[in-house]
Order: sequence, then structure tokens, then C-alpha cells
Amino acid sequence: MPEERRDLEAALRNRDLLGLSATTALELGIDIAGLDAVLIAGWPGTLASFWQQAGRAGRSGTASLAILVAGDDPLDQYMLHHPKRVFERPVEASVFDPENPFILTPHLAAAAAELPLTAEDTQWFGERVPELADALVRGGVLRKRPGGWFWARPDRAADHLQLRSAGEPVQIVETRTGRILGTVDGARAHTTVHTGAVYLHQGQSYVITDLDLAGSSAMATPGDPGWSTQALSNSTFTIWAPTPQCSGAQPRSTGAG
Repeated sequence: MPEERRDLEAALRNRDLLGLSATTALELGIDIAGLDAVLIAGWPGTLASFWQQAGRAGRSGTASLAILVAGDDPLDQYMLHHPKRVFERPVEASVFDPENPFILTPHLAAAAAELPLTAEDTQWFGERVPELADALVRGGVLRKRPGGWFWARPDRAADHLQLRSAGEPVQIVETRTGRILGTVDGARAHTTVHTGAVYLHQGQSYVITDLDLAGSSAMATPGDPGWSTQALSNSTFTIWAPTPQCSGAQPRSTGAG
């Protein structure tokens, strides 16, 4: 939860906490400028994720270290034997519509929390800035003044943004107390908080007893069952290729893995 992350960040800054183990939320959820080193457990899948995780260290401008501890799967081993694929290749392209109001509106709110929005900001955010900023004013998020649109809340904009997903988050609820342990986006719920999954939070083990996607909740019971869980996934691919008989693309083969 945001308040727990803020407490952890403060403990790291004050050196009351010297190390932290985290999920891939480390890419976006931890805002620390003084980390000396990052250990990445396994290739994260994309260069963008890799550099985001490595970039948690050395943000204050001091010397830092990032270490990839590779697994034994083929992709990890391939990256170990082909380091140029890491150090001499740009990050993957991100494809999205920057004028999508569901994406642009929360980013305008976060931008206004840093500096007031003005009409001139259309050169950066597009022609819909005044329209969407006025909508944020009606929602009590921004306040309009002669100098532009200002952040109008006492808390931080980042605490209200879903940076990791655009879908409905699933709340992880402790069954005995009703306390919310955290959230996970709906797309990852089947692999991280499925029924029977072992979920770790602040060093405590929980077992997910029920996943209710319609209610956006996963019920967790505290206790260490003595094992961990890892979800399996199945994928089916269809390869399309031109055939001599026609100019259009036709399926050539299929496979599953």
C-alpha cells in the first residue's frame, strides 16, 4: 500500500533499513535516491524493465552497482552469452495513444502537482489540455487560477495513479481482520493471487483462499504452508506465411507451449 511504501522509503533514506526485497513493483513503486546496489533475480523479460530496475541504484549521482543473477531458463542463459543484446540495443518501443483521456488525464494531474498547467502546455500534452484540466477541476483534483491549473489536494498525485496497469486493481484482503494487504492489477491476478497461491507480504506468508474478479478482491489467510507456488501458463501460436497457390497469407503451422 502507498503508506507502507512511504514508510519503507523513509527507513531506507535514514539507513534504519539497509536492504529491501521487492517484486517487480521496484520498477515504479519505490522512490529512493540513495540505493548503492540492485540485485535483479532473473531476466525481467524486457530491456525496459531491466533498466528500470537497475536504475533504482545510483539515482543520487554516486557510484552504484547493478547485478543480474540469471536463472537457468533459456532466455536468461541467452542474455548471459549475448551481452550485446543488453548493452548495445535500444529499449523496446512503447505503442499507445497519448491523447487517450484515460491515460492523459491522470498524467495531467501528476504534472500539475509538479508545476501548474498552463494553456502553453498543449505543445507537450495536446490540444485537449484545457478540456481535461477543467474536468479535473470539477472533480476537485485541480484548482483553476489566472496563472493556470494547480494541484488542489494535500496528498501526493502519485498515490492516486495506477502506473502499473490501466485496469481495475484487485485488492488483497486478510480474511481475519479485513485489512487490505495490497493490490494487483486484474491482468496479473490469475498468476499471482489465484486460489491456492502463496502470497508474501512484509515477510509474512499468506494463502489465497478465494479470488473474486467480479468483486475485485482476493482473500488471504495468514500462515506458512511450507511451500511456494508459481503459476504455469499456456500459449498457442499461429504462424502465417504466403503460399504458392495464393497471394494472401495462410496459416502454415500451429503450436502450443
